Amino acid sequence: DQSVMLKPPRDPKLEIVSNKNWVMIFHDKSHIETRPVGVYRVVGDTTYVSEGLKEGENVITQNQLLIYDALND
Repeated sequence: DQSVMLKPPRDPKLEIVSNKNWVMIFHDKSHIETRPVGVYRVVGDTTYVSEGLKEGENVITQNQLLIYDALND
């Protein structure tokens, strides 16, 4: 079982929509993807992701809501 460990910033505004956890993947400055992920476990400020990410992907960990709002306005 390969899990990905993320250390998100302490931000109470992280999005949880419809009981899903979402991340934003940075491909390049004109291609940012929003994708649901499966969370295996949360321990303190560390989140272990069990599905939805591939090795080497760049996860945006700051200003996610600002970026999401800018992309959807």
